Amino acid sequence: MAFKTGVLIIFMACFSSVFAQNEANVWLLNNGQQLNFDSGEPELIEFEGQTKFASTICDENGNLLLYSDGRKIWNKNHEVIVNGDDLIDEDSWIQSYPYFLPYPNKDGWYIIIYEEMIYWLLGGTYGNTLYYGTINTNAQNGKGELVTEKVFIHDNYHSGPTIAGYCNNSYYWLAIDRNENVISEINRDRIYFYKIDENGLNEEPVINGELGIGSSGGYKFSPNGDKLFFLVGGDIYSDGNYVTDFNFKTGELYNFRRLTSMYNSRNEFSPNSRFFYFFDDSVLCQMDARYTSAANFINSTDTVLTLPPPAGQSNNGWDLRLASDGRIYFRYVDVKTGEHKLGRIRFPNRKGKLCIPELDVLTFSIQNIRFPKFMSGFFREKLPEPLDEVFPDAGPDQQVCPGDIISLGKENQPEAFYTWFPENFITEYFSPQTDLKAPPHFDEPETNTFTLRATDGNCWLNFDEVEITRYPKNRPLEIAGSWSVCPYVEKVNYWTGNNYYDYEPVWLVEGGEIVSRQGTDSIKINWWDTNPDAYVAVYSENEYGCISDTTYFPVRINVELLTEKPNGPDELCIADAKNVTYQIHNTNGSVYVWTAEGGEILNGQGTNKVTVNWLQEGINSLVVEETSTTIDTVCYGESEPLQVEIINDSIDIALLNVSFNNDDNVELEYYSEKLVNHKHTLYILAENEDTGREMQVHVSAEYDGSTYYFPSSAELAPETIRLKVENLCGELFISNPQQTIVVRERNTAEIDRALLVWNSNKYWDNNRVEYEVWHTSERDGTWERIAGGISANQFDYFNEGFSLEHYFRIKANNLDKGVSSWSNTLRVVFENTIEIPDVFTPNDDGFNDVWDIQNIRFHEPERVTVYNRHGQKIYESRGSYVPWDGTFKGEINQGTYFYEIVFDAQNIEYGQVTILQ
Repeated sequence: MAFKTGVLIIFMACFSSVFAQNEANVWLLNNGQQLNFDSGEPELIEFEGQTKFASTICDENGNLLLYSDGRKIWNKNHEVIVNGDDLIDEDSWIQSYPYFLPYPNKDGWYIIIYEEMIYWLLGGTYGNTLYYGTINTNAQNGKGELVTEKVFIHDNYHSGPTIAGYCNNSYYWLAIDRNENVISEINRDRIYFYKIDENGLNEEPVINGELGIGSSGGYKFSPNGDKLFFLVGGDIYSDGNYVTDFNFKTGELYNFRRLTSMYNSRNEFSPNSRFFYFFDDSVLCQMDARYTSAANFINSTDTVLTLPPPAGQSNNGWDLRLASDGRIYFRYVDVKTGEHKLGRIRFPNRKGKLCIPELDVLTFSIQNIRFPKFMSGFFREKLPEPLDEVFPDAGPDQQVCPGDIISLGKENQPEAFYTWFPENFITEYFSPQTDLKAPPHFDEPETNTFTLRATDGNCWLNFDEVEITRYPKNRPLEIAGSWSVCPYVEKVNYWTGNNYYDYEPVWLVEGGEIVSRQGTDSIKINWWDTNPDAYVAVYSENEYGCISDTTYFPVRINVELLTEKPNGPDELCIADAKNVTYQIHNTNGSVYVWTAEGGEILNGQGTNKVTVNWLQEGINSLVVEETSTTIDTVCYGESEPLQVEIINDSIDIALLNVSFNNDDNVELEYYSEKLVNHKHTLYILAENEDTGREMQVHVSAEYDGSTYYFPSSAELAPETIRLKVENLCGELFISNPQQTIVVRERNTAEIDRALLVWNSNKYWDNNRVEYEVWHTSERDGTWERIAGGISANQFDYFNEGFSLEHYFRIKANNLDKGVSSWSNTLRVVFENTIEIPDVFTPNDDGFNDVWDIQNIRFHEPERVTVYNRHGQKIYESRGSYVPWDGTFKGEINQGTYFYEIVFDAQNIEYGQVTILQ
């Protein structure tokens, strides 16, 4: 036993129990009515108070005592208590309504837990704060007074708190999250637990940061306060819903059960905290929350009610909420009438459909009814008599071998609620004594701690631990040897080959006797008379005393030997068909005769192992005959033939053509009669002619005579392409080469000229080849042949149009082979800078005779105007520019002139030009 510790909690219920807490008898709804439980059945009554929706608390007889909307506090006479009219600022708002708690050991005193929110989220913090206040209901002649207010508890949280009371509400725990996932040293939200007792609020919280929480919400204590439900988001490893156990002595969470469905506010615990109810869409489910493992918890799910969903919706059933009558209530829509009604679970402490869901309890006047929240301890199930505190006994520490069954704990321990965890390997989870069956284990010893928890469900909680060391056992030993033997054959070998830890084997035999080497990895056996059920068996024991499983090896004793089929390769490439080894297990005294059809036995004839040369392609066979002679018996057997296929898988492959497609991928066309997918492997080999770099690309597509690849070089260069085939034998076959054609632009220093140059396919040098030039001015435009029948490897293109961007491809036509290969696509961009000459010589010598403004056609000026030195207009061109020949009224006058080129109102070019003769 490792330790014992005690702690207080609330009643669960297996024993006779009662519901006698009336503090939550009045529920104020958001429609101006109250749901009142004073009569034993819920009644809808008009509320005469000062607010429509508020938190309440009643006295021990169920009479309304206080209520609050989070801004003001009213007494039972609907008067604002002294100091109770200004809980928060006017500009603030409320997300969660207050909680009222009876102040421990102070009659007439109450605690109010309330919040204040403002509209901001800045620097990773929320604008919300949780406060604590105290109320004396007897003060001010019974009017009541808020004695302390705005005592800080907590801030910066995603979701409102949940509160549970313990040991007749002698103290409480408050649970709430804090938004800390943006803080670099934390990087996760954490859960804070604050204890409240007769001394007030303990300002030092217990903080749980075990989960990677990005955000969380929906916190809810069970009525006993021994379990906590909440939702987690923001972390892929932790997202989901959780039900955990809560240690209310230490304020710590343990036994995390991660669920998958999003239950949110559509869930509730039973009064004894055993069952967890939730709506999954329109299905009301029940789970047994006693289970501490997620797997058993989820597997306990039982459907207790299915509601038809309203038209166009998938959900029906909301706001599961315990009431002071021990029943769980919920809202739902009657799909027949469209009315919103109240349903309930009549006996929520019962398992399965015995809980008896009921519908049509009440009808609400409005749709979006909201139920208030209360401290969960108001709804716990009480035992009529307290139980004496029990310190459980989990028993002594033990050691087990795999497969052993041992007992944990003790019988006849005092009456209490018991739980074992973890639930691995044990048979009874909720009794003081359980059996544990050790599972298979083959590695190092492993120690597991099992905990026995005992509680009365109200005021105390104790634990005891036991350590169970699970020893490994050896893996079963394998047996090899002869399984068909002659009667009375002697000294037959049997052995094991996987005794990796050198444990001492224990051999057993039926139908013969071990004659040597018992306790070693290899033994010899003398077999007796004919026996179809003989066997050899073996097991081992390790240093921990754990025994392996026993391995049985059947042996047939008979004069007719069932000689085993030869072992060795049954498929070989012809290049590997020499000096091939075949064998069977050797039986002492047996003689073996081998026959190889389609081959020859090189050596080993007469033994259990031979070497064979296979001489022909196709299907061959290998057979072995066995003869064994004992004192008075000759035994004979012949094996089944081993079919051996010798494969000749030589391949011819021809690369017919390589060509660029429109996407500048290289397409290949090839031919091979024997190339087959999944039998051969095809590769593309590409060598860059400029860099010498080689690239190999695996072809994964169907071998249908065509394939392609993406050239890897940023600047394309001609490549020599081959195909490589690898057959099943690992032999390689290479195709003939081909070469890609790559077109490039060579610099000419001329603005409107592009000189296109390309390589020839050097593997077509002995063929007649002609080239075509294809052109488009748009990348995805229509291609047009602009030249053909070219024998040279270059072409001059002069840009006479209005486009600056041009695309070119070369088509090489092999006239002898009747195939064509396309080049890559070459993009050429012509310069568009305007060059305005400052002089020209109109003397009819054919050079510089006109005022030619380079590239002006790409800019489309409105007009070009020339003036003489007196400002007289002597030339003007509008629209497309026509070069000026220097004349004015038919005459040319040498001198300097001034020009004005107007592109638009904001872009005007001025300058001068001189005429020389």
